[in-house]
Amino acid sequence: MNTYTSTQHQLSASDLSRVFEASPSPQLILTPTLHIVTANQAYLDATMTRLDQIVGRGLFEVFPDNPEDPLASGTANLKSSLEQVLKTRKRHQMGIQKYDVRRPPESGGEFEERWWTPVNKPVLDENNEILYIIHRVEDVTEFIRHDQKHSSGQSTAPEADSLKAELITRDRELTNTVEQLRETNEQFQLLADNITQLAWMADSNGSIYWYNQRWFDFTGTTLDEMAGWGWQKVHHPEHVQGVVEEITHCFKTGTPWEDTFPLRGADGQYRWFLSRAVPQRDASGRIVRWFGTNTDITSQLEKEQELRKFKHFSDHAHDMFLVLDQKNHILYANKSACVRLGYPEKKLQGLSINEIEPPGGRQSLQSPAQANDATTTAVYETIYQCRNGELMPVEVSISLMEQESERRTFITCRGIAERKRIEADLRERALHDPLTGLPNRAMVMEFCEQQLASAKRDHGEGAVLFIDLDNFKPINDLYGHDVGDHVLREIANRLKEGTRQEDLVGRLGGDEFIIVVPLATAEHHRAATVAQHVIQMVSEPFYINSLKLTLSPSIGISYFPQDATEVSTLIHAADVAMYHAKQSGRAGYRFYTLERE
Repeated sequence: MNTYTSTQHQLSASDLSRVFEASPSPQLILTPTLHIVTANQAYLDATMTRLDQIVGRGLFEVFPDNPEDPLASGTANLKSSLEQVLKTRKRHQMGIQKYDVRRPPESGGEFEERWWTPVNKPVLDENNEILYIIHRVEDVTEFIRHDQKHSSGQSTAPEADSLKAELITRDRELTNTVEQLRETNEQFQLLADNITQLAWMADSNGSIYWYNQRWFDFTGTTLDEMAGWGWQKVHHPEHVQGVVEEITHCFKTGTPWEDTFPLRGADGQYRWFLSRAVPQRDASGRIVRWFGTNTDITSQLEKEQELRKFKHFSDHAHDMFLVLDQKNHILYANKSACVRLGYPEKKLQGLSINEIEPPGGRQSLQSPAQANDATTTAVYETIYQCRNGELMPVEVSISLMEQESERRTFITCRGIAERKRIEADLRERALHDPLTGLPNRAMVMEFCEQQLASAKRDHGEGAVLFIDLDNFKPINDLYGHDVGDHVLREIANRLKEGTRQEDLVGRLGGDEFIIVVPLATAEHHRAATVAQHVIQMVSEPFYINSLKLTLSPSIGISYFPQDATEVSTLIHAADVAMYHAKQSGRAGYRFYTLERE
């Protein structure tokens, strides 16, 4: 045989609510301030009331004494019993009480004589403080009338025994129900006091009769201060009128309410809350109470405000800002990034950074270790590809940050096309002669260094031709520098046209030019061929305006690495050979030999 124990089946909160509603004993639940929280159907039937009419109201406001009965003492006796319960925190059984009940207006509104046996029992929390008072009554009007008949000789013993048996049965049922309700209320109060929200309940008209402990802890108030519409005391004066108007409208229309406003805490500081309230209805659809919560959103609003500030700043920044997730997909892009890359914001979000940064384009400006913390920053130059296919050189700065326990990559990048153009222009100016556009001395020296290194590495050879113009100074002196400059530019053009692409033609200054001929050997006479061609080209007449001018070059030739392995020595050798060419009658060339030193 199976043995049943009480732990095999525990009623849920919803089941206990059904037990309370189905209990045949009339029961009413009160707050310590004697405001009505709820009542079961048996109580509503016995008192001829509706739940939406009584919830949140004071007990004695709803159930006053019969004004037509000068001897009525029901309210005084009940108040005395309830005060004793509040003081002793113990159950109190009242004697039979005459407490007339008013009929509803549709039934005339008169008071009807009623007799009751009330019991008031406290529901305590873990600190032995009263959470609620259960007020249970039994309607013994028929028993009293029967007793009055018996006193006059009109009743029978079986009728009295039946009434007594029913009262005993109801009392036992009530005891069990009260214990179940006590456990359920303890569970509810524990849950309500430990949720993060400030919670409250109001009657059908919006008058609040209950708050959870979180509300009192935050506001530093009591139920006596906050009951009804007292909550306005902790609202900000600039917001309270709008809140009252909005919630009053919802209470009247029965629509759920939601609003955001500041509440004053016990420390005097205001914090922002998101408040919501929903109506609870009975089986007929009538609103019997409202349940509301207030969620602290101060930190969320502060974050949103910071985000708005950041977005305002970033959208007005010239630089492009991107935020990547752990898989390098774009979570955020500022307006500058969207405009310059040619993407709408929603299109750019979700793209992989690899879709706009082709591989192989990076040129590191700093070389930090692999980024693994928020203090590591990498800076490099790369190429971004715009939506239209255009390539845009950018300088990128990358730093890591933690956001909600997830790693984010913050990228700041700026277009450097103009900077690159300026750098190229400056380099061009630094390495080229401004008059002729030919490589200047610095670039000639750099090119020679490369050729000497290549020759040493590959056992190659080459030649340097040092060119000085004969009789150029008289042209300058006689016709002016403008004509002289014109002649120099024309000579530069002729030298470039008369050499190979791999040869370097440069101007050292004044009327001195140089040609570097890679892969030229003394045996193959390549340098001599170039020198002869130069003499022929330069000796051709120059026609400038109405002038016909002629001059000739003197050329010195040195070979590397035979004559020198250093650039300055190599050019000096060619210069020495050039002076011997001038001394030999000009318009000619000579090779460098040690004897010419």
